[in-house]
Amino acid sequence: MSRIKQKKQGVINSLVWTQQDTNTASLSYDGTDFDFDSPVTIAGALTATGALTIGGAILAKATVSEAATTVLTAAESGSIFFIDGSTSAANYTLPATVAGLTFKWIWTANCNNAITITTADTTDTTGDMFTGGLLISSAAAVNNFLEVAADNNTITVDDNAADKAGGPGSWIEVICCEDAVWYVTGVINSTTDADSTGAHFSDTD
Repeated sequence: MSRIKQKKQGVINSLVWTQQDTNTASLSYDGTDFDFDSPVTIAGALTATGALTIGGAILAKATVSEAATTVLTAAESGSIFFIDGSTSAANYTLPATVAGLTFKWIWTANCNNAITITTADTTDTTGDMFTGGLLISSAAAVNNFLEVAADNNTITVDDNAADKAGGPGSWIEVICCEDAVWYVTGVINSTTDADSTGAHFSDTD
């Protein structure tokens, strides 16, 4: 972790930090803006009360691994999971709802094993619920919108289950914008189930 040193007390003219690899870089302040002259990694939360201008790329946290049981944390918000559902089943449990949390899944192969996404609290009416829906594209139902029903807290993608297919290019994103609610968007490639209209949402409790 970098150590930030203040050159002057009182009015801040510039800051210098020393990185663990002994490289140095500077943070300058012109009375209005702070400017970094090298990449900066922020391990914790960043709070900006005014405008925040970013001139470079913002890299998403991505992973390609799948596990039988994965309990996600708030610290993993922003992660993109690339899913090869042909190798093994996997269950992703979302963290407790906090506004601003977001996760995304992208399928890289036909989903021959069940991939499930479940809310942390599946209690009927009072637990964490999904809302929104998915656009289902199959030979018989091109651009069919599948809306989440009341109390649904689980998403399942599985080529071996009726109306739950998911092929390469399918993607699902969940975003928490308020307490106990995850908003779902996404597109499902359902060509392996030609007559599918979608049945990816369910109530698990």
